[in-house]
Amino acid sequence: MSCAAGVSLEFQIENLITSKDSNLRYLRQLTFGTASSCLLALVESFPSEKVWLEQASLSNQKIIKDILFIIFKHCLKFQYRLIPIALADYLGRLVGHLKAAHSTEKQWVYKLVTLLDLE
Repeated sequence: MSCAAGVSLEFQIENLITSKDSNLRYLRQLTFGTASSCLLALVESFPSEKVWLEQASLSNQKIIKDILFIIFKHCLKFQYRLIPIALADYLGRLVGHLKAAHSTEKQWVYKLVTLLDLE
């Protein structure tokens, strides 16, 4: 038994997503879903972590500033195609934070997520 945990020579990964389904929309939704679930999983696993989530303040001004910074940063690097994925990541983490803290504020963030077709 000299094998490491989780290592198997017989294990093979097959592509479960066809090439026609792996498009920019799919990547945006995958990025959003992954980013939004991390803090929820943390709070469910370690309930004591919820305290700092509730104390962290997220002002509308900071959220808008962060969104504009993401857009500006990618435009400077001429990475226009990465803007939707970067926004999906940021908004996913933001929504995960709001859901983990059970916040009913910032309903406009959920409307933005719906508008960008991230869920």
